[in-house]
Amino acid sequence: MQIKSLSFILTEDCNFNCTYCRQKKEKIYLSNDTITRAVDFFFPYLTERPFIFFYGGEPLLAFDRIQHTVHRFQQVSRKQDKNILFSLSTNGALLDQPKLEFFDRHRFDVLISYDGLVQDDSRKAGTSDRTHRAIDEVKNYPGITMSINSVYSPDTVSRLCESIKYIVESGQTRVRLGLCMD
Repeated sequence: MQIKSLSFILTEDCNFNCTYCRQKKEKIYLSNDTITRAVDFFFPYLTERPFIFFYGGEPLLAFDRIQHTVHRFQQVSRKQDKNILFSLSTNGALLDQPKLEFFDRHRFDVLISYDGLVQDDSRKAGTSDRTHRAIDEVKNYPGITMSINSVYSPDTVSRLCESIKYIVESGQTRVRLGLCMD
């Protein structure tokens, strides 16, 4: 068996309340013991260049678990060299210098959920500015590859083109687009 990717859903908890999200937002967190056992079990089955994904709720609420997972992979990888690629999906609001330095040092792919011009309509007023500042800050870390995930619903789809244009004109070239029927 060869596993190309492994995902860790670190928590169901989230600091945003997006109208299209179906996450329960319970304060449940994956334990470091479970992470260690999962890494140790799956590591021998990973391909030479596996992708390790971190999701949530908001995975940055469990940043210590991200650090633990990366360090555990580094420990077991010393015995069998693999080129492990890490990826994180976040709303970006909790990104700060220590986290960005960690992601930069470990060459993370960071997917920021940002709904462009409709974000304050589909989430909470003020989240757009915070997320946009985080996107601008990530640009200062050359070890981080950034992508944008932008989701639109029937209530916000009328501003889809305008929002995507805004995102691209702000310098983002890696954009994922999602449509939600709620």
